[in-house]
Amino acid sequence: MKHSLSLTLQHFFPLAGNLTWCPQSTVPEIVYVDGDSVSFTIVESDFSFDHLCENHSRDAKEFSPLNTPLLPRSSATGEIEYPLLALRDIVSKLWNLRWAEY
Repeated sequence: MKHSLSLTLQHFFPLAGNLTWCPQSTVPEIVYVDGDSVSFTIVESDFSFDHLCENHSRDAKEFSPLNTPLLPRSSATGEIEYPLLALRDIVSKLWNLRWAEY
């Protein structure tokens, strides 16, 4: 999966960039700098994927452990940057199942 992502980003390299918001600007910009990358995490979980897929209401907080946070980064100039893309591959201990989150 990591290799496939690398090949894909060669064609869609702006996805490795950041959403940048300069304090003096009224709109954010998508900025890609050569060398930018995408966060890729592999985690193991004992979360019940059957519970996720069932057709009933659930508390949204139950999904929190599965989310990939896109945390802002601040620069020396005061700009706030958010990565455009982060990936997490979740491997279930219970069902030998992989869940890729984009």
